[in-house]
Amino acid sequence: MLTKVLGGEDFRHLAFVREYPLLMLPKDFSGFTQAERQFMEHNARLDFLVYDKIDKHPVATIEVDGSAHGTDGQKRRDGLKNAILEKLGLPLKRFATRNSLGGEAVALNQLLSLSCIQSGKQRQQSKTESRTVMKMS
Repeated sequence: MLTKVLGGEDFRHLAFVREYPLLMLPKDFSGFTQAERQFMEHNARLDFLVYDKIDKHPVATIEVDGSAHGTDGQKRRDGLKNAILEKLGLPLKRFATRNSLGGEAVALNQLLSLSCIQSGKQRQQSKTESRTVMKMS
């Protein structure tokens, strides 16, 4: 579905990588709590990271939450990831696998439209706190 949405006219300048290490995004770790730093250092990954093909800046993140996302431990990890992404200024959209399908393409279009506008403004103001995306093999 993500490939189809990114193939559209409005988002042709975007690409995505799967299982992107969260540790590779921040330039500076001083704004993160010890728990957030430890979480990143222990192989925390993003399900999908959408980035601009031209300048390689991250635009948005997508998480697919399975049935395990109801456990206390997973809720804690999700909370850490949410806090880290918020500090980086990266929008996050979560999709639950347990929900009935429908509406995901619309939600992705909305996320990417808003994210492109937001990331463009951030780069113009030089406030982006994240690194450029390094393509993972």
